Amino acid sequence: TAQSVASTAGATLRQAVSFVFDHAAAECGLDLAPAERRGGVTVLPWPKRVVTSAAMVGAENDARQQHTQRQSDGGGSGEGGDRPGEPGEGSATATALLLFGDLCSLAGGGAPSWLSSPPVPRSFALEILEFILATRAELFVRVDSFNRLLRERVVSLVMVSLNATGSAGSASDEAVATHKLLTQTVATLTRKFLGLLPTEGMVFATSLLQGVSPSLPLWQRLCALDALRAAAGDACAVGR
Repeated sequence: TAQSVASTAGATLRQAVSFVFDHAAAECGLDLAPAERRGGVTVLPWPKRVVTSAAMVGAENDARQQHTQRQSDGGGSGEGGDRPGEPGEGSATATALLLFGDLCSLAGGGAPSWLSSPPVPRSFALEILEFILATRAELFVRVDSFNRLLRERVVSLVMVSLNATGSAGSASDEAVATHKLLTQTVATLTRKFLGLLPTEGMVFATSLLQGVSPSLPLWQRLCALDALRAAAGDACAVGR
């Protein structure tokens, strides 16, 4: 059936994304625990960081400059050339940064700048985005370049999108799926990154509490309650 095909395709894509980020983690000197890969709750030692080189910190900018240079030179457009947007040989970190940045763009309703991707539903991009944050949190906590993406792209994306979907009031399937995934992402940010984003975490927690107001549609309240249950399941986050 179409549902089983979509489910299989989603699982395959998650495995492919996991492969990229696992290689990036290894390149950054991180050894993710099995519980971390499965998305289990782990207590991270804030604010310990892996000391990254200047090349590591600027990997995203360097990769995007290479991508722009290839496009302007016509490289990668012919047979046998590098693929368009190739971030550089042997740089799993740059690839992961570009991939994550494009997922943020797709989740916000924009177009990717590196991925050659057809239009995808926002809910699908949000699902992959939340999956990465839940299962590879240590990478975003300890590596500066990923840390910047979290602060500059994810936080603003979630805040703007959550306000937009919450005020729309639409109950279409895509609107419900998008709003549910946004609230799940808020719960993940609260559980995994509260020590890193204390102010934003308080804003997120307040938005979830406001989401259970009786004046809101039932489906929105259910999304908020489900996210609150997930966030409250982490005793460390509740204690903070």
